[in-house]
Amino acid sequence: MYREIYLTDRRFNMTSRAKKYVAVLLVFVCVCMIFSPQTAYAAEDSSQHETVKVGFFAMDGYHVMDEEGNRSGYGYDFLRLMARYWDVDYEYVGYDKSWDDMQQMLEDGEIDMVTSARKTPDREEKFDFSRPIGTNYGMLTVRSDNSTIVDGNYSTYNGMRVALLNGNTRNEEFADFADNKGFTYVPSYFDTTAEMKEALQSEKVDAIVTSSLLSSHKSENAAAYSDSKLTDVHTKTVLYLQ
Repeated sequence: MYREIYLTDRRFNMTSRAKKYVAVLLVFVCVCMIFSPQTAYAAEDSSQHETVKVGFFAMDGYHVMDEEGNRSGYGYDFLRLMARYWDVDYEYVGYDKSWDDMQQMLEDGEIDMVTSARKTPDREEKFDFSRPIGTNYGMLTVRSDNSTIVDGNYSTYNGMRVALLNGNTRNEEFADFADNKGFTYVPSYFDTTAEMKEALQSEKVDAIVTSSLLSSHKSENAAAYSDSKLTDVHTKTVLYLQ
């Protein structure tokens, strides 16, 4: 009997120890379930959220900001739409900068991306590009009281003074367009489209080369366009994020 009691005691001791081990194991598992997933989810959420510096240069119809800092335009609307599917905060940089400045800032790492970019072999060597995000057309605009330049009569284009945006690939496209149509022009280069329009209104140039995005915002800039007219549309271009 003694021995039987001994074995009974031993079983009891083993069972007690097992229960202790199981209890400890359960506590450990619970701790892992309570804390580890939250930490993982928090880390995951933290890694997914991003702050992106976007080149937001002044461009009528595309990047517009009023005196109170309210933004609008096709490019701004596109960024907001993209943010619906991307956990991101945008930091808008460079409204007072030119397109040339944007390219240099992107190369130097001062901004993370720009929109309205056109693919060129040189740019593709330096930057990545998204899928196409839109299209636009080159436009030639003159003052409404200019009767010497006749739409489609390219001999009347000869020798006209044309305002172009510094660093814009549209400049090369317009040069090809002029060569194809057989007319010559005298280029003048500006840092912003606002400067180009001012030069047109003050008759320092005869025409300005811009994009169809500018005309899409025309209703909000009626004063700037009241004395101008569209003379020619040329060269369809695909736009990308860069």
